[in-house]
Parts: sequence; structure tokens; C-alpha cells
Amino acid sequence: MQTFRDVLDECGLMDMGFVGSRYTWFKKCASDVYVWERLDRGVATTDWLDKYLAAQVKVLECGSSDHKPLLIHPNGAPTKLNRPWRFEQVWLKDDGCHDTMAAAWSNGGGELPMGKVVKKVERCQGKLKKWSRCCFSNITWEIAEKKKQMVQVERTVINGGDGAALVQLKQELAGLLVKEEKLWQQCSKTHWMKEGDKNSKYFHHRASQRYRRNWILGLKNSRGVMCMGDDNVAVLLEDFYNELFKTSNSCNMEEVLQHIRVVVMEEMNRELVGEFSCAEVDLILN
Repeated sequence: MQTFRDVLDECGLMDMGFVGSRYTWFKKCASDVYVWERLDRGVATTDWLDKYLAAQVKVLECGSSDHKPLLIHPNGAPTKLNRPWRFEQVWLKDDGCHDTMAAAWSNGGGELPMGKVVKKVERCQGKLKKWSRCCFSNITWEIAEKKKQMVQVERTVINGGDGAALVQLKQELAGLLVKEEKLWQQCSKTHWMKEGDKNSKYFHHRASQRYRRNWILGLKNSRGVMCMGDDNVAVLLEDFYNELFKTSNSCNMEEVLQHIRVVVMEEMNRELVGEFSCAEVDLILN
């Protein structure tokens, strides 16, 4: 251990601290004996720490290894935005999904054939929303809850408690991570790979790659010049639609208009464009 400290001093590296669990590794030595250590840590030079003043090292929970992974946020822990509701592929693994959809689809809909389809789809969406919250729950939320429970149980085991509950939680967390992989697989739209190997990072990369590919960085104008930036792209779009809907080379409009039946008469038009009277306002408000 002293040699490790000497290497850190020689390289000018400092411990970045941590946020989360104090220990990053544990091992069961006997029936009720557990060894806990903080083997994994994040280190950085003073120059790097001066550049990233808000850097944090977060200790994550893991159900498939004795070591806990570390996640370094150079600019502090980011905040996540809530995403819209979507049908999740992993729901198909649960029998409740089929029963919920069958029950929702069996009810009637509108009078027209297409109206019936629309009503049935809307009813399925509403029923699946309720079912996913009550019965299937949210996988991301469940993983977060399992990790919180693992932290609490770890403290109990460190103080001499039974470690069977910790082993059970790790197994449950591993199962939830497999389900989470299915969710990322759906987001990545990678259908040629039927089964993964707990490789959520791969599917996350494919989803992020598709997001970058769908991002519009700039547009070319009529002269073929690339316009970059939000302001320039907004002006280009506005000019495009102005030209698209603008009348060009208009001539002999009277000959065309005389064949169109007049619906709004002159008297009606004067009433429509005229000023509002106090009596009309009172009539509408009362």
C-alpha cells in the first residue's frame, strides 16, 4: 500500500473523494463474515482539478460484481429530463401486457371502421399506462430503489448483520439490469442482434449515435452556401416558406375571380372588419 501511495506522490495525483457508499469492494470469507474495503478510487492532478472544479466521483451499485463501478462527472452530476411515454419491448416478456391489450381491444369503438381502430389504440395506450405504473412499474425507478436498498443493507452487514439479504438484492438487481438492456436495445433500433450479453453500453452507444445522426447542424441556401447556427437556420427557413407561399407572376386575376362564387358580401365584410361595440362585448361576456 505504501508503494501505491509513493506512485501517487510521484505522479502528482490526488484522491478526488467520492459520493455514495464508502466501500467499493466486499468479499464473503465465512458463513457470516464479510470483508469491506475501498479499493477503487478516482485520482487526478491539481491542474485537472483546477480546470474541473465541480468534478465528482460517484460510487454506483452493481449486482454482477464484487467491485462497485465509479462514474466521474467532470462538471458535476447532470440532471435528467423526463422522456415521453412509449411502448417498451420488454413488456412483451410479461403476461400482463397481453392480457391488458386483449381486454382493451375487445371493447367497442366508434361507428366508422377507422374510428373503431383509433378508439381501440387510444384505449390500449391508456390501459398500458396504468398497467405499467401499477403492475410492471418503471425499471429505471426499480433499479434506483434496489441500489438504495443495497446501500442500507450493506450498512447492516458491515455492522454484523445477515448478508443473505444483500446477496438476494444483488441477484434482483442483475435481473433488472437485463430488462434495462432490452429497453436500450429498443431505443437503439438494433434488431439484427437478437440477444445481448449485458451490453447496455453497446445499445446506449447505438441510440446516442442515431441521435447525433438525426441532429441538423446546418442547411444550404439557394446559392449552395451552408448556414450554421440557430439564428441563421431560422432565417433560412423563414425565407424559404415566404418564397414558397408568395404569389409570383400574378396576372389576369380578375378573370379568375369572376368565376368564383362570392360568399362574403360587402355588408357582411364591413361588419366583420368593423370595430366592436360595447353592446356586443356585454352580450358575449354575459
